[in-house]
Amino acid sequence: MARKKMTQIIETTNGNENEQFNSAGGSLEQTKEQVSSKIEAVEKEVTKQIANKIKFLRNINLLSQTDFAKLLGVSFQQVQKYESGATRISAAKLCIIASIFNVDSPFFFKDTSEIKNIPTPIQKDKRVMEDIKFISEYFSKKAESGK
Repeated sequence: MARKKMTQIIETTNGNENEQFNSAGGSLEQTKEQVSSKIEAVEKEVTKQIANKIKFLRNINLLSQTDFAKLLGVSFQQVQKYESGATRISAAKLCIIASIFNVDSPFFFKDTSEIKNIPTPIQKDKRVMEDIKFISEYFSKKAESGK
């Protein structure tokens, strides 16, 4: 049935899209609204899933939002927005977060039931902890000096 509708749409040469969709069982506007609604629902669900995974990783690694924000180069308020799903996160930031927590980028898109190995907390990696301490001290000194 769907293939028939698609064929009807593709083969239309008169340019009257509304008439074409009406003959296929709906209007162009209705179809656009349905597709837009489905896309929006998927985007919200994926954003929330990513937000939950970011918060999960931060918590199991015992990082405060402030320390995590310093690692990312954003404010702690931005981290709050990422973790609540209020703000969509860029692909670049997601790659940085994956690197911080030593997970692959696809980790954020996997269903939780598919995850077999939960990442090791970064606190067990002395080098990473030293880097976090260095970055925190750097930003503290920068804030104290007013620069």
